Amino acid sequence: MKFRMKMSLAMLGVCAIGVGRAEAGSQFLGNAASYNVFAFGNVTQNGGDSKGALAASGNVVMSGTSVAANLSSSTGDSLVVGGTLNFSNGQVNNGNVRGIGVVTYATGVGLQGGQIYYGTQTGNNIASYITSSYASNAGIATNFFSSTQADLTAKSAELAAQTANGTVSGSNSLSLTGTSSKTNYFNLTAAQLAGATSLSISAPTGSTVIVNVSGTSVSEAGGFSLSGISASNVLFNFYQATSLSLSGISFEASILAPDAILSGKNGNADGNTIVAGINDNNSGFEFHTGTYFNGTPLIAVPEPSSVVMMGMSAVVGIAVLGFRTRLGRRSEGAQA
Repeated sequence: MKFRMKMSLAMLGVCAIGVGRAEAGSQFLGNAASYNVFAFGNVTQNGGDSKGALAASGNVVMSGTSVAANLSSSTGDSLVVGGTLNFSNGQVNNGNVRGIGVVTYATGVGLQGGQIYYGTQTGNNIASYITSSYASNAGIATNFFSSTQADLTAKSAELAAQTANGTVSGSNSLSLTGTSSKTNYFNLTAAQLAGATSLSISAPTGSTVIVNVSGTSVSEAGGFSLSGISASNVLFNFYQATSLSLSGISFEASILAPDAILSGKNGNADGNTIVAGINDNNSGFEFHTGTYFNGTPLIAVPEPSSVVMMGMSAVVGIAVLGFRTRLGRRSEGAQA
């Protein structure tokens, strides 16, 4: 009977704690996983490059910039625009351009190895300046952006709810240290990042690092370094941010900031950058590939209360059964 009670209590503990869910980076980021930049609104980019593919659900204005220079294949989509596209003095490399709205492709813009698919075109811009073929079928699923936004906004909140198991030390030189071979969670505030001139992260090789940053207005500048951990396994989750500023920094991590407008200056972000929008006006900020998020965050998922109640009922039931059994034995002994 003692054994049964111990087993029941153990089962109850499992029910109360819940289970964990792990998703690889390509699964966790869903539609955005293969994009260097994925924006849920407008993008203005003057002078800075996106070395990988870029997608934006709103309007895109580009000048003096290039897209997808690091992509090796010309069969995929390099630039996907849910609104209007106005592109001048630049280049789209190794892929297609898809625009649901008006596509204006001005003088001085090239397209290498792909096609332009558009909703409507302005004048003869596309036919005049692009030698490759084009078609009047944008080919973008109607819920492509909305479903991705809903999915990643929910996942951002889910990551933010996890319990931190890493340590944070320092102020001017901010140091994050994790020891888990699986997932290392850290909690930072916008004030901590703004006050630091350097940021270093140390964690076991092969593990995943999630840095949850609170605060609506976030800015970061200065040094950034990693030890043990690969940049492709690091994700910064700016779950409350509506404004995100990166200046003079090589940000070696992927960014999840579904509600933030990003502005960058004299630096670069590596990996996936997922934001509400980008306002980059002649700053030369770049987005680099090669370190797309490939971590496997382990997320604790509490069991529904109904399951916990079932576990409690089982414990109570076994306890009552044990009491009745002991009472029956005592009664038999008294009669004897």
